[in-house]
Amino acid sequence: LVFWIVGSIVVVESIGAALLYFRFRDPYLSVFYSVMSFCNAGFSLYPDSLAKFASDPFVLFVLAAETILGGIGFLVIYNICTFKFLRRKSGAKGRLTLHSAIVLKYSFSLILLAFGAFLLLEWNGALGGFDWSKKLWVAFYQAVTPRSCGFTVVPLESLQTTTLQIYEFLMTVGGAPGSVAAGIKVTTLAVFA
Repeated sequence: LVFWIVGSIVVVESIGAALLYFRFRDPYLSVFYSVMSFCNAGFSLYPDSLAKFASDPFVLFVLAAETILGGIGFLVIYNICTFKFLRRKSGAKGRLTLHSAIVLKYSFSLILLAFGAFLLLEWNGALGGFDWSKKLWVAFYQAVTPRSCGFTVVPLESLQTTTLQIYEFLMTVGGAPGSVAAGIKVTTLAVFA
């Protein structure tokens, strides 16, 4: 488990930093934002969080992918990585554990619901200054980050009250057990559901 935790951190953050370097051209910024995204920390070096990258889908995708991987947890990452390889090596049927299935189902459902809600509620509000393709990317990123990361690419004070209430719910839920994300955890939400 320790091997997979350390390995996941090193691999994901290294790949993220390398990809971000193509945009930032600064090794410090690349590593900093890669670590902050994967660790769901949300610390930014800019006063407006990540608003300066709102129109850069590449940066938003890399940061969102790292945030999702950090939020699903190390046990799920291990299960996903070994799922396919178990069949090849031993002939055994690799399968997702119940834990992994619940975490993935609820995590992606929350992202999808938050994405739809953000688009619907903020299309002419906080997203009003973007063209339609950028609206999709910003809404996707804003659907991923409130569960624990805390980065934002639109000013929070520009969001509607309903959007902020949805954010509060997402922050309460957080990520998965065994992840770097906070909250009551998606598995607890699944039990409640």
